[in-house]
Amino acid sequence: MDIEGGELELFSENFLPWISKVRVFIIEFHDRVRPGCAAAFYSAIRDLRFTQEQRGDTVMIVNEDLRPG
Repeated sequence: MDIEGGELELFSENFLPWISKVRVFIIEFHDRVRPGCAAAFYSAIRDLRFTQEQRGDTVMIVNEDLRPG
């Protein structure tokens, strides 16, 4: 997901119906453009079990409740 600061709106409201259905997020935060993007995302997933891996500016988040097998 590379939406150039749109993370703030996407993860600030109306995300509950769909966010727990996403198995993997691959996201690049744009806090330097719009402060609060990463905080909005992590707040939105706070009730999910997830693992995280970071490579450079890209973060991969895996919803452990949806991991196969």
